[in-house]
Amino acid sequence: MTIVKHPRGTLLCIFKLLWYLTVSVNQRDPQYKLRWSEELRDKIAQSAKEHNRSMNADIVARLEQSFDAQNHDEIIGKIPTENLMMELSYRFKGFTIAVMEKQDDKKSP
Repeated sequence: MTIVKHPRGTLLCIFKLLWYLTVSVNQRDPQYKLRWSEELRDKIAQSAKEHNRSMNADIVARLEQSFDAQNHDEIIGKIPTENLMMELSYRFKGFTIAVMEKQDDKKSP
């Protein structure tokens, strides 16, 4: 093993190397300081507890989910109308669902 001379001393170099090796990969990820209300913090804490995860994991999951939701319309557009209607009829049990032809606003002479 070669020990490289460092201007601040070899001990400092070894300390930094040990720190880097012991710090988890997640702690080396980019961090962002967030300003938020105490009320929002409490909501995140409650949600994290309900999902059995850390507050950080809860925030990251919610952010990732919000980006997934942007693709929602694209996904819905690929589902056949018949399947969507069947799902609606299942969800609205006890209601009648009627599909009517669109009427033109202009009356023919």
